[in-house]
Amino acid sequence: MYTVSFPNIFNKATGKTELSSSTTSINQCLYILLCSTTNELLGDPLYGSSIIDLVYSENNDSLSEVLKNKILYSVDLYEKRIIMRYEDIKILQDNEKVTIYLSYTIKKTGEKSNYSIIINGITDGGIGE
Repeated sequence: MYTVSFPNIFNKATGKTELSSSTTSINQCLYILLCSTTNELLGDPLYGSSIIDLVYSENNDSLSEVLKNKILYSVDLYEKRIIMRYEDIKILQDNEKVTIYLSYTIKKTGEKSNYSIIINGITDGGIGE
């Protein structure tokens, strides 16, 4: 199954719509979901995970639990194409960044896939892939 690619929707050279595979599309949607804060999307104030709000939080085991809960809640609510469990979320922390590793299963195919994202509060105060 293919979906419209985001953010590069159109190919300027061919004039055609770009398509993404299921895994690529899911990863793109996970990135948008995890980078968004709640109340950011006008039509749906619950959309997002607000993990960016935790950039300057104390980096400890409590932060890991809060991140996992926020991610799992957001994914369960907005990414219906996948199955993700609490134990599928791994958090690696150091003094400068938090790296989040996600594993999930695509419901339609049973295919397993992975995605990771970095929360970095020291160098750029933001989120990156």
